[in-house]
Amino acid sequence: MTHSPKHLFVYRHADTLPATGSQTDHARVLSEQGEDECRRVGTFLKTNNIHPDVVLCSTANRTRSTLALTQEALGREYPTRFEDGLYLASAWDVLHFLNELDDSVGTAMVIAHNPGLHHLCQLIAKHGDPEGQEAINTRFPPATLALIKLDIQSWKDLAPVTDGELLGVAMPK
Repeated sequence: MTHSPKHLFVYRHADTLPATGSQTDHARVLSEQGEDECRRVGTFLKTNNIHPDVVLCSTANRTRSTLALTQEALGREYPTRFEDGLYLASAWDVLHFLNELDDSVGTAMVIAHNPGLHHLCQLIAKHGDPEGQEAINTRFPPATLALIKLDIQSWKDLAPVTDGELLGVAMPK
């Protein structure tokens, strides 16, 4: 029996300003550069007709803003679940949230933070685009979007041993 592979889009929030005064890290805002990065990622998604079935998004202000500005540039909204547990989540935490997805979801996007997202890509994107592979082996800067094809039937099967194929990496800088 054949099955359709799952696709995962790993999207680090865009560039932010440092916390000011009594502002918490959770409340940090995007910089002008970050806002521009979101527009460029939205345009990239639109141009390449990339549309996740669901977005899992950290509740931090900078990830919410990244999602909102990206969708604005894209001209559409995605079904989204905001998860407190994705705030500064480790790769293992992110895997847990992905493992909970319903198998009717073919394509998921996660918008969260480093170092968890960078580590996640290094764990599961084991082959594919050589240029992208080299990029994620060394860095995962703000507004980076990694596109990973997963040869799994169920999100419950996604694990560090998954042999994901990196289809590409978009870095708007």
